[in-house]
Amino acid sequence: MSEPAGPRGLVDAVQIFDAADVVPSGVSSLASSHHSNVSVLRIPPSSHAEIDPQGLDQILVVLEGEGTVQTASGTVALQPRQGVLIPPGTHGRLSNSTDTELVFFCMEASRPSAPSLTPPSQVRLKIPVADVAEKSGWLVHSPEVKNQGSLCVYTIDRATLGVSPLIMEEWNQVSILRTTCSYVREGDHLIAKLPDRIVRWYRLEGLSDGDYVVRADRTRTRVRVDLRPFFERQARSRPQ
Repeated sequence: MSEPAGPRGLVDAVQIFDAADVVPSGVSSLASSHHSNVSVLRIPPSSHAEIDPQGLDQILVVLEGEGTVQTASGTVALQPRQGVLIPPGTHGRLSNSTDTELVFFCMEASRPSAPSLTPPSQVRLKIPVADVAEKSGWLVHSPEVKNQGSLCVYTIDRATLGVSPLIMEEWNQVSILRTTCSYVREGDHLIAKLPDRIVRWYRLEGLSDGDYVVRADRTRTRVRVDLRPFFERQARSRPQ
């Protein structure tokens, strides 16, 4: 028998659970804390479940039965002991087309919270969607949606910004300023509305499309924005 799971955020003891000790249907919570949750998900025959993590990683491992998971890149079959990780900002559809129950062992783990959204400025950055959307399929597959959320912005160094739809812990630890900004999608580009705080930090008033270079990371989940062309133009325009 498993010990009862306490309310999330109020757990102050080691919790012991048994994945076999579950209710007949639905989701049975086995253990939880402020940062995680362990449960069992049962999908009846000829049924499906929509998984849409909000601010957390969802890890599911098949205990019994067979099924499929549908993602932005296609449908993949799942058999016992196989699993799937669904990160925040993505969507997964779990389907059971068999005549037996499909049972998943589920683990949820929260990620570091994103910096709060700060007031936007009039300065805009133009970023190719393909450069940041490798693991954020909603950016690529929903071109008809104009406003889709926020981007994380990091001050990498005195002449470089980092931009990503994901929280990058590597950049989180080294950036002096970390914040988020809203954006509008225009065709194959995201038009990021730089926060006023970032603009004042770099003194970017008057930034135009030719004043920076966007460099994609090999993972296609983030970009570095080289601001040196802007600073060089500013230097040339100063009185000699």
